[in-house]
Amino acid sequence: MKLFFLSVFLLLPFLSRSAPLPEGKTLPRIRVPFTEEKVSLRDTPESPVWKKAARLHLEKAADGMQKHSLWNDRETILFLTYDENNLYLMAICKDENDQPAGKKHDDELHRGDAIEIFIDGIGDHKQYLEIQINSRNLVRDVNYLFTGNAVELDHNGIIRDGRNQWDVPGFDIPDFQHQTSPILSSGGKKTGWCVKAVLPAKLLLRRNGQSRFAKGMVLRANFVRLKHEGNAMHSLFWSPTVYGRPHRSPGRMGFLILD
Repeated sequence: MKLFFLSVFLLLPFLSRSAPLPEGKTLPRIRVPFTEEKVSLRDTPESPVWKKAARLHLEKAADGMQKHSLWNDRETILFLTYDENNLYLMAICKDENDQPAGKKHDDELHRGDAIEIFIDGIGDHKQYLEIQINSRNLVRDVNYLFTGNAVELDHNGIIRDGRNQWDVPGFDIPDFQHQTSPILSSGGKKTGWCVKAVLPAKLLLRRNGQSRFAKGMVLRANFVRLKHEGNAMHSLFWSPTVYGRPHRSPGRMGFLILD
């Protein structure tokens, strides 16, 4: 089944058409620096490689919603850098009492506190990844594939023809490297959690026949932090989408410009 979806996708000559963004909205962009240093999941946030990385904050609520007061003392900072083989990400999530969901790989981690990464290595909305990671170091990875005649987006960045958008059954990122760890105060009290992830170039670029990142390449991405309190789910975005729909909104992904 997986091979069928992939073969159909590679053979169809698609075009991508986007509706205009709502008035007053722009998509975020950030320049991601190249690193010549070896990056390890063991590197602390104070390591030189992260000190030189690009930095962005998640601080916007979903479209049409107000940022909830619970985020006032729960800062979220992401760091990005790359070499020719990988894109490296670290997220610092301040929170003394996070509530993760799930017990195993590919459980619905978005039902608890988590970081979500959405990334499109080509930028045409035809195939992109969703990666959920929580403080238990659990991962849910989803590969979205469009098999219709043309990608058309509405003004919210959502694919109009949702009937031809699939999540590929049984997909897992091969040998995915990731790590989460608690952030502790000098007195040993938990003040948050840290996520590190390594995204291979050969995975993100394979549709265009490339396997290495290079200066000047542009990737599309969005980043979301989820926080559950009671029966309510609250979210913060790099690029806001309709509430609960970031996984269906590739047109709202921002731009990662490789420097």
